[in-house]
Amino acid sequence: MKCSIVKELLPSYRDGLTSEETAKDIREHLAGCKDCQAYEKEISQKTSQDPSEENALELLKKLRAKIRRGSIIAAVSVSVLLIGLIIFARLYWIPLPFDANRMVVETFQGVFVTEKDPDRQDEYKILCELDSLDLETANKVLNGEYEIVESVLTSARGINDVSQSVRSRIIERDGQEIRVLYYCYSKTLWGSIFHGDFSPYRESLTAVGITQNTKDIGTPPVCKPLMTEVYYLPVRNLTEKLDCLSDEEFDAMREQGSLIWSGMAV
Repeated sequence: MKCSIVKELLPSYRDGLTSEETAKDIREHLAGCKDCQAYEKEISQKTSQDPSEENALELLKKLRAKIRRGSIIAAVSVSVLLIGLIIFARLYWIPLPFDANRMVVETFQGVFVTEKDPDRQDEYKILCELDSLDLETANKVLNGEYEIVESVLTSARGINDVSQSVRSRIIERDGQEIRVLYYCYSKTLWGSIFHGDFSPYRESLTAVGITQNTKDIGTPPVCKPLMTEVYYLPVRNLTEKLDCLSDEEFDAMREQGSLIWSGMAV
């Protein structure tokens, strides 16, 4: 490195503003050049005689360090905020308004079949459509071992990434037992924004007649045919909100929903 270049860089070198590679070259040059050593000593004396300039340089260093720290903090804050927004969008469910063209309620015939839980050896009943029975169960139906019942099926046709919430209770109204059932389809905020709303190949089917509190499945009050009213109730956290209501409050929620189907069903 030439002396002229070293002398030009010495002020920045003394202030720690040069790169490590440049600083190394300057040190090596100073070690063997008396002229540059004398020049360095000269500017050192000048600097020590002018404390205001030294203070200014020190302030400049602190300002640069503060700006650097601020940039890092800002980048981390933006990253945390972005991650938080993504998590919120994936976890926040939005109830969909009822769409008569794609949200359909229909009846189907089936039989209650007794199943066993292989882990706990518990018995429970599930409702199977007649068209989906295996040969053994179909023969039992023909022999009269299983009673054919009619239930209700909901379907969301052509809607991407939906989740269905269902709650029902048997309510006594005007001296008559009525099964009141509420259901709602929801999508996450993320799915609503990035996955669109329509898919011609997607269909979500749920037998709502027995999709009630699981503890009630298979008990006579649920399995017997009753006048059933199916309402679409677009509210967030439907199951949590309805579970804490009294029977009277539960029945009154139909005023906020839309009656989609009514008739005799199990």
